[in-house]
Amino acid sequence: MKKPITIEVKDRKGILIFSKQTRKHGDLKNLPIVANEHFSETSFCDCDFRDIEFELTEFYDNDFSGASFSNVGFNLCIFDNAKFDNVRMDSVEFRGVIGLDGLFRNCEFENVQFVGTTLDGARFVNEKIVDSSFLPDCYGVKSSIRAVNFSRSIFKNVQFFETEYDKETIFPESFDPEEELGLILVP
Repeated sequence: MKKPITIEVKDRKGILIFSKQTRKHGDLKNLPIVANEHFSETSFCDCDFRDIEFELTEFYDNDFSGASFSNVGFNLCIFDNAKFDNVRMDSVEFRGVIGLDGLFRNCEFENVQFVGTTLDGARFVNEKIVDSSFLPDCYGVKSSIRAVNFSRSIFKNVQFFETEYDKETIFPESFDPEEELGLILVP
């Protein structure tokens, strides 16, 4: 059973405790926001992240093994030396700015399911993505990869099923997206 994650953040009004909230599928508006936080050397193993938005938050030397993410947004966040092993990401959005040396640096993704997940403007620096898959969700929402730089990453046994990508996405040199049946080039 997953451990519920509760994040406490102090603001001008006191302590805010973020917990599960209901919202429409695909709607990242009106979510509780964790902003400008720093998590270092933290184990989030087997945690369940649901219905929350992270903004300008840094994750250094964290372990997310066994965690699940559902309806979570990461806006301009940095992950450095993070481990994602046996992780499921449902309707997760990673948004970055093209040209930043970040979102992901020296991270490991092994046996990760990206389900209806959006990667938009993310950079992957020295990443290993192994035995992982990009899939549509149960509503038919496809995973989407737009303006992502994977050029300094390693793909090993990565599968794509109905996953959209754009011509601005840069894949590792040894990977040819045109040979992948599950990748769909979109304008």
